[in-house]
Amino acid sequence: MQLKIYKSGFGVKRKEQIETAKKIASLPDYAKQYKLIKMLVDTVFPLMNDSMTILKNRNHTPSSPFPIDKELQDALGHVYENVMLFGDVLLRLPDITKKVYKKEAFTSHHVLEWALDYCKQSMEIFSGHHATQLHLMAQELGFIPEDPGYTNPFRIQATPTPVSKPPKQKKATPRGPKLRGSKHTEL
Repeated sequence: MQLKIYKSGFGVKRKEQIETAKKIASLPDYAKQYKLIKMLVDTVFPLMNDSMTILKNRNHTPSSPFPIDKELQDALGHVYENVMLFGDVLLRLPDITKKVYKKEAFTSHHVLEWALDYCKQSMEIFSGHHATQLHLMAQELGFIPEDPGYTNPFRIQATPTPVSKPPKQKKATPRGPKLRGSKHTEL
């Protein structure tokens, strides 16, 4: 019963998170996007780290039954929801998000890798499009090799190869003295 209630709430939360990611992506100002993503990373990763500690200390694994204990439910929710929110932003704004993430990678890399793996193993929650998003996140971050057909349409392409224009050809100017018509023909 607890799992059904959580799944229902998770679905509602996911819709809100997707809308949030879309709003951040639609901002025309790079600086605002960067600032919001930085705030997200600064908030999400400490929460996931604390939740990881709780789940590990209480020996809760992805194959464990859905907990009745409120503290464990909250820890699971923080992992599940924050991984997916980070994924929404990462996949819609990969260049900015990876830039911010790499600055924090020394403290957040192991947390995200653990959280992604934990979520992938939580088959009751992460199936279908949620499992696909986890797989895409892992590829985007380089945790797993990219599938041959993988492309992220939101990724800014490396500077496009400039179309080379043929060099301008100089007009051949005749050499030697030139006779120019003079305005004054009087002597």
